[in-house]
Amino acid sequence: MLYYYYFPFWESFLTACGAKVKLSPPTNKSILQRGLELAEGEICLPVKAFIGHVAVLASEVDYLLAPRVVKPVKKGYSCPKLLGLPDIVRGLFATTSKLLFPLVNQERERESLADWLEIGRKISGLSYWKLKRAYRIARCVQQKVEKSRQRVGYQADGGLRVGLIGHPYILRDSYLSLSLVERLRKKGVEVYLSEEVGRNQIRRAVSGLPKPLFWSFEEELVGAALFWTQNNLAYGLILVNSFGCGPDSLSQVLIETEISKHREMPFLNLIIDEHTSEAGFLTRLEAFLDMLVWRKINAG
Repeated sequence: MLYYYYFPFWESFLTACGAKVKLSPPTNKSILQRGLELAEGEICLPVKAFIGHVAVLASEVDYLLAPRVVKPVKKGYSCPKLLGLPDIVRGLFATTSKLLFPLVNQERERESLADWLEIGRKISGLSYWKLKRAYRIARCVQQKVEKSRQRVGYQADGGLRVGLIGHPYILRDSYLSLSLVERLRKKGVEVYLSEEVGRNQIRRAVSGLPKPLFWSFEEELVGAALFWTQNNLAYGLILVNSFGCGPDSLSQVLIETEISKHREMPFLNLIIDEHTSEAGFLTRLEAFLDMLVWRKINAG
């Protein structure tokens, strides 16, 4: 799940330690089915997919990496299910692989560093100073990639511009999202992804809220929606969230409430789970795009 956030750091550090990084295949029907067989029914779809990916890798690797992400930023926590991923892996796959659970906590960076150095020592035997250097280089790689993801400018060519709000582990997973990004782009839609909005832009966008958001990944979604709305950048917003995700259900209501205060903004909420019908999903999407085109023509 957090591959889409932290893989540049993971790959850089582990490679520097002499490890060969093995990835599971892209999500497919068999991977998701394996996750459904192992997971509790109340767990959200992305975690079920995550479990399926672990099942694919567990018997094929010497070590299995599942970091415990507590605080991705200094003021905000990750959702309880993300925080508990190491415990899920330990409970389901403890006998099949050596498990690595480093801490990710921006308020306890020394502990996080110590965890990563211990992992490096375990898999490489390198000296403390070489491991610390590898850690610093990996941090720089991560920061450069994050900066490169941020959208520098926004199109003003008269095309249909849509802000797509959702976690990368849904939107960038073609199987879980039913290739939503690709479908929109094939229709000539200029797609703005919430992960492309910079951290400073998010902070400014949410600064007017009554209080800070508790969940940091949900703050990204709300901040992106408000940034596009406040700056009149998109003709409509599409939110894609997972059924059974508590934080997402709260961010959905907050987004709808806040964007209504600025101007009339067309908004579509697509909720996915393992039972989502592709036909129904696409019908709602087509109707929403037709409405945006109609509004754009009449507004012009």
